[in-house]
Amino acid sequence: MAQGEFATEGPENDVLSIEEFEDIFDAVRTQESKDDPFLKKFDAFFDTIGAKHFSSRELLFMGGGHYGTGKCSGLNGYPEENKWDGIKSLVPVLDEVRGELGHSIRLTSIYRNTAYNKCIGGVESSFHRRGIAADCIVSAVSVKDLRDAAMRVRNRGTFRGGIGLYSGFVHIDVRGQNANWTG
Repeated sequence: MAQGEFATEGPENDVLSIEEFEDIFDAVRTQESKDDPFLKKFDAFFDTIGAKHFSSRELLFMGGGHYGTGKCSGLNGYPEENKWDGIKSLVPVLDEVRGELGHSIRLTSIYRNTAYNKCIGGVESSFHRRGIAADCIVSAVSVKDLRDAAMRVRNRGTFRGGIGLYSGFVHIDVRGQNANWTG
């Protein structure tokens, strides 16, 4: 049930288990080039954020479908530099939610380009397109616990944004107005 204007982000058919995420994340990390100019520049940017609980590579994870063998394979890309300020506004919120929850959170999708977002069923106006949304999974607690932690952080006035509860993940964004939904 959606609450708030433009609440839902769509079905977002890009769900990963913790195990699937860990396997893909580890494989991607071992294949990346240490000399990649984009990664060097993004790392320098990331160092300015002051993230407590996340790494730069977690913010660049492109979604399970991107790394798979299905129709969305290889469609996503790194966020353009003009999206980085959105990411910078999102990370402190994710850090607060992680602290509130007291357990690790894995970020399965932050930035999505148009082709990938469409392929996985995201709405055209998805906040992932601007880099101001994250899909999050957890293993130590339920996704309802994660959603509740995000709501407590938002209720304290830490951010204004959307919180969507899906069957395998929680969507958190910093859109500037509060919205809640179940996908």
